[in-house]
Amino acid sequence: MSHILYRKNDNIVEWQWLRSSTDGQFVNDGTVTFTLYSGYSLVSTTGALTTPAGAVNAIVYGPADMDYVSGSDGKYQGKLPSTVDLDLALEYTIEINATADGHVARRSIPVTVVDRVT
Repeated sequence: MSHILYRKNDNIVEWQWLRSSTDGQFVNDGTVTFTLYSGYSLVSTTGALTTPAGAVNAIVYGPADMDYVSGSDGKYQGKLPSTVDLDLALEYTIEINATADGHVARRSIPVTVVDRVT
């Protein structure tokens, strides 16, 4: 499943329900960042990153901080600003990294870029 980013718009990147792997409690005090990459995608069955022939792995934006949403259960949000130049022809991946109490969590999300239609 791919998430959608809207070209020339601010986009919110979110991790909802971040939990501790040891006790299952929500993590509300973690350090969470996201990075937007072009040129690779995640193979969901193996967790391996693949690069299409001729593509260059490039950081498009980030790492950028994601803030805890006050009063939520483990919800973090960051903003990908509208000034980031997104190309409709490229494949992108958002990688989110979280650390808390000596634990590390990572999520890679394939994204599709589209133009917003009114």
